[in-house]
Amino acid sequence: MNKQFLVDSNFIKIGEYSLQNNDVIMTKISKEKLNEKKKLVYAFVVDDLVMYIGKTKQGYSRPLTYHRDYNNPEKNRAVHKGIRQVISDNKIIEIFARVFKEHDNININNNEEIKINPYVGYEEALINKFDLEWNVEK
Repeated sequence: MNKQFLVDSNFIKIGEYSLQNNDVIMTKISKEKLNEKKKLVYAFVVDDLVMYIGKTKQGYSRPLTYHRDYNNPEKNRAVHKGIRQVISDNKIIEIFARVFKEHDNININNNEEIKINPYVGYEEALINKFDLEWNVEK
């Protein structure tokens, strides 16, 4: 999957990780947006290729801060290993996100509705369709 797929699917760029003076620098969106609690799907892009898809209900702060701590020895997932490699190669990781509505109601019979969170299914569908390198647990 390439970056254009994200743009065509209503993702917006919200920040990036880069290495400056041996420190991971995160550029980010405005402080007001950073504090918004939104359900979203986010993506990490390296050299125009989507490497990772994640979801959160914590809003923009999660993809911009959680994975930034990639050198934490307790974080040994494929995404953290990938971030370590890209950062050590002095490349930039672009971060994109798409916000979803709080929930949708679906009738399951005449008397009952259930609430679904579309961002959960969207994240899973993208991961399954594109078999992204950093979404694999190694």
